[in-house]
Amino acid sequence: MTRENHGILANISDADLENNLLAAAHPERADETRNHVREHIVRLRLLFDSVGQAIGNQTLLDVGGTGNMLPLYIDRLGYSRVAMANKWRSLSLNAEHLAQFVDPEKFRCDYFDAETEKFPYDDGSFNTAVCSEVIEHLKQDPAHMLAEINRVLKPGGRLILTTPNITSVFALYRVLSGAHPQVWSVYTGKDGDRHNREYAPAEIIKLLQWAGFGDTVLRTFSLGKIPLKLKLISSWMFLPWTLRGQTGMAQHRGEYIMAVSVKQKSASSAYPEWLYG
Repeated sequence: MTRENHGILANISDADLENNLLAAAHPERADETRNHVREHIVRLRLLFDSVGQAIGNQTLLDVGGTGNMLPLYIDRLGYSRVAMANKWRSLSLNAEHLAQFVDPEKFRCDYFDAETEKFPYDDGSFNTAVCSEVIEHLKQDPAHMLAEINRVLKPGGRLILTTPNITSVFALYRVLSGAHPQVWSVYTGKDGDRHNREYAPAEIIKLLQWAGFGDTVLRTFSLGKIPLKLKLISSWMFLPWTLRGQTGMAQHRGEYIMAVSVKQKSASSAYPEWLYG
């Protein structure tokens, strides 16, 4: 069954979107990139829809993104200048390679630790920031990252954040099956690879509020169809009676969280105790 597409890329099929995302992939990472894009095509489509079409000379910051996203940000969505930020140098952000596909005057690749370092941008530099599948990997100071994203956004600028949902039906099923609830908790020996902490939707909203963001629109989604047995796990009738009053966000049971939030003020100076103690 073909899935109906909506949003800004509604006229682009999944196959065409995949081709767009593979066009600027580094040849030495082509297979890895292709597998990732195919697995996450639903998330990527929703991400681009949430970023939306640029109006005028708008700028975008992608924290943790890969270079194959650049042609869509610039050529399809119309951003006049894009900064790609990452902690590690990689082939996917090789500027010489990317310049074959995107005007080198329209992008920059920067390398720094988003948890500990000041971002190398002036206050109010960007209209939009993307932080997709990053916060769950952080092991030291996610609040610092969000505060810095707030600082470099213009007033009224938007942050689009995605992360796995620790309260999804998939996580609940893993717990009830005797497994760890997180999507990716294994130790691989690679810095930044495993998920150090996955979040509940209510936690993401609280953390964004602390960081000075508001008017948050939050949704959850899954990469594929949710099996009936997983849906039943989180249904009201299957919950113990002692938990039935604790399901205020029970509708947010998708595999991933997407939050679109607006910068309203500066981040708080006092770190959130519920996360840091």
